[in-house]
Amino acid sequence: MRARYYDTTTGRFIAEDPIKDGLNWYTYAGNNPIMFHDPSGLYNSKVYETLYEVNVANSISSHLRAGLNVFNLFKANAHATTARDNAVQYAKDNNFYTNGTLVTWDNVADAHRHFLWNALMTRDISQQKAQIIADAHEIAPMVNNSLGEFSLGMDASGKATYTLTGYFSAATLMDFHNNKIGRTMAANSEYAHLSADQLFSLAKDQGLLILSTNDSFKHFGLDSSYITSNSNVYGQYDRRSGAFIFYKVGTY
Repeated sequence: MRARYYDTTTGRFIAEDPIKDGLNWYTYAGNNPIMFHDPSGLYNSKVYETLYEVNVANSISSHLRAGLNVFNLFKANAHATTARDNAVQYAKDNNFYTNGTLVTWDNVADAHRHFLWNALMTRDISQQKAQIIADAHEIAPMVNNSLGEFSLGMDASGKATYTLTGYFSAATLMDFHNNKIGRTMAANSEYAHLSADQLFSLAKDQGLLILSTNDSFKHFGLDSSYITSNSNVYGQYDRRSGAFIFYKVGTY
């Protein structure tokens, strides 16, 4: 490798990764050298997660024959930046500070970001492509953290679909839901005259969104019999139906 020495006898690096990212500084390419390469040693774990996210999105697109391309991904990234900046401003305007720190996650600002991102993508690159990219964004960290398994397949009618099976956190369920509402409302011609921000306000006023992780499990009708000791729930997400199936603790 160009950045450090490798001991072929032990099969380990004898120098630390220059980026010093994560808990183990002696790994290479996010411990996934088949998918990734890192000649400089300066890619961090977030880079690998993003690369894996893109890989998932491309795999889904190929399976569904959706025609996702690099320009769609660039647009999605631009819309993500817009949504993030708007969410930060929303949090500031609504004084979402805790001990002097601006909080933009697991709250209304977080719901705003996910809704807005999906609404903007839907209107720009199509609802289907927006779902593929948004789903990949949620799938990647679950798989990377060994919390879920992602698989491509066919439904009962022979149509291409994909599933994600594993342990879902309240935050992940909140994001999946708000992503879907953003896409659905943006694709509705009845709301074509409204901006994405106006759509968010409408969805919020109509009670269509999950606005806090404290409400996620309740929204999906999950009581304590479903919640693990790690505060997750075990279930499966199916792309074609857009629905979840959950299992009580001890039944899987």
